[in-house]
Amino acid sequence: MKWNGRIILAMLTRLYIGNFRCFESFNFEPGRKQLLIGPNGSGKSTILEVIQLLQEFVKGGNNPFTYESRTRWTPENSLQRFEIQALVDNSTYVYHVEIEHNLRTFGRVVKYERIVINNHVVCFEASNGIIRSRNNGEAEQIIEAEISSTSNLHHVTHLNSHVRQFQDWMQNLCVLKPDVYGESMGDTVDNPSKYLDTEFENFADWYSYYHDEDVAAISDIRNSLRDVLYGFKQLRFSNEGDEFKRTRRLVADFEFAKAPFLLSELSDGQRFLIGLYSTLYILIAKGKTVFFDEPDNFVSLREIQPWLQAAEDVVDEQRGQLILVSHHPEILNYWAQDYGLCFERKKDGSVVAKPFTDLNVTGLEPAETLARGWENNE
Repeated sequence: MKWNGRIILAMLTRLYIGNFRCFESFNFEPGRKQLLIGPNGSGKSTILEVIQLLQEFVKGGNNPFTYESRTRWTPENSLQRFEIQALVDNSTYVYHVEIEHNLRTFGRVVKYERIVINNHVVCFEASNGIIRSRNNGEAEQIIEAEISSTSNLHHVTHLNSHVRQFQDWMQNLCVLKPDVYGESMGDTVDNPSKYLDTEFENFADWYSYYHDEDVAAISDIRNSLRDVLYGFKQLRFSNEGDEFKRTRRLVADFEFAKAPFLLSELSDGQRFLIGLYSTLYILIAKGKTVFFDEPDNFVSLREIQPWLQAAEDVVDEQRGQLILVSHHPEILNYWAQDYGLCFERKKDGSVVAKPFTDLNVTGLEPAETLARGWENNE
């Protein structure tokens, strides 16, 4: 990710979730490469949901952690706790927030909030309407604020560079669940955007922003797509209309066609491959943390493997972090043994997660081991 004009290394190192949906007290410590495995309803996508809700929360918007989001089998527990730890520019940031729910009125307030750097420097703390801000050895600043349901970070963003850097890192976390159907992944540029929507709805706007901003990434995307899409030449923008109203649209040129194809005219698989390689070189290769839910949709076995190999090479160069959620046999066989984390619901409804292991030494591929339910068996 970029901070003050330079690319810095950053990654999520821990996420603690207390009293949210299926997570009663759950600790998630991802590596630079991680594959989340498990049956439907085991909590994999809930991890991604928490990341998105925390992003919304620290921006200062409405509190998305509702009364109904608490764990159902502990209804007397009114307190939700979240903690997110990240390595950002060689410093460890730990953000902690506690949200208290009123069991009678269903309202909620932020009870406590804090950011600690390198395990000992408290640069931000908010409790009981008092906010304390400490920035790079400067004198502590104390601010009084009304107790509310929203984050207190926005009160000190302009005062505290550590808070700004943490918020910027949070904003740059990417949770992707692509919907590449023609009506969703459109081709018209309305407003170039630095951030990609979860379902790729603003893909043309996002690609437009980086088309001129990051020439190297665009070149890598073009070269990779030439290897995986038959006859592909390039992605470019066309301008339609007259001097009074012009529309900019994302199109693809192919060697076998005299006229370009609009992005919406391509097949779902073609659009998905364009999305996969674009996120690889614009996001992951630039040091972003990317959560990808089912990156194998719409593509064949032989199409997903080159992307996996390219993604692994990029992350191995410590240029980003990739966390996948997938049931795809090719991805399971390729990543489960080294990077797999198996999610499982216990009888009481809570979730546990363990590294994938084939303790029976079956000699089977991981996908077959998982299909038979033999993983992590004692």
